[in-house]
Amino acid sequence: MLSRLLKEHQAKQNERKEQQERRRREAITAATSLTEAMVDHLNVGVSQAYVNQRKLDHEVKTLQCRRASSPNRLLSGSVWWRASIRPLRKLVMWRTGRAVLRLT
Repeated sequence: MLSRLLKEHQAKQNERKEQQERRRREAITAATSLTEAMVDHLNVGVSQAYVNQRKLDHEVKTLQCRRASSPNRLLSGSVWWRASIRPLRKLVMWRTGRAVLRLT
């Protein structure tokens, strides 16, 4: 009787150990899958940021080249803008009878 109880106890203990080992392996597999998914997701974001940074760098270089080739272009553009706005300012002042901020 005692030996039978001992065998049953050992069998239950072995079963619990096997079940615990199965759960441990499942937890490791789940943690590995989660880690891989998180790394993949992060890599996509980093990759997109890298591509965006390269585009921005290219755009900056392009703008610097344009600026270097015609330094007075921006200045002439602002002069043109002020000259084209002037008639509209006068019209607004005439229609409303109010003073309008000077842009020059």
